[in-house]
Amino acid sequence: MADGLGFWVGGVTEFGGQGKRAKPLNKLGRFNLTSKDWQIEETPFGARVNGSTVFLAVGEKGVLLNFGGQEYPKVGGPGAELISFDTIQIYDIAGHSWHGQRTSGDHTARDKAVGVNANGIPHGRLNPCSVAVQTGGASDLSYHVYMLGGYWEDVDFHEVWVLSIPSFRWTLVKHSKNIDSSTTSQLDYSLTAMSLIPNSVI
Repeated sequence: MADGLGFWVGGVTEFGGQGKRAKPLNKLGRFNLTSKDWQIEETPFGARVNGSTVFLAVGEKGVLLNFGGQEYPKVGGPGAELISFDTIQIYDIAGHSWHGQRTSGDHTARDKAVGVNANGIPHGRLNPCSVAVQTGGASDLSYHVYMLGGYWEDVDFHEVWVLSIPSFRWTLVKHSKNIDSSTTSQLDYSLTAMSLIPNSVI
């Protein structure tokens, strides 16, 4: 939510029982809660599904950070690929513009049994949950974006990562053994949600 606006990024059309094929979208939707109007904009990247988006109160009207999930190179086509966390997409709400931002990783995480690539950046995943926490004051404003869980194929990721901004560095802050999602004996982090309350992330 930003200045009376709500957003969605990507996703798929859902036709229910009409027998039509679901179609991934390379769109961003802006909803004005005052006028009840929708604006639909095309994104400069492929159709994205099962990712995560957070709002940061920076700049004129704020920005959206979009990361994770899968991307279809051709809208409606096959061949979806995991989106790497080495680049996140940033949407400037006032300017209606996107740009890609490179990130760095936590090299100490490479020696741990977690979902991490060679550069210490989280392994690609579907449906991670995330929340942005503002830190610092007006002169040194910064954010920590917490990301929990997600899954890929038969593996649920039992991890908490933090993306620090403005350094755009990923840090692993908590992990446990990632498990086969077909088991039912442990807590499932594959489809969860995070919320911010005073002094806590739940």
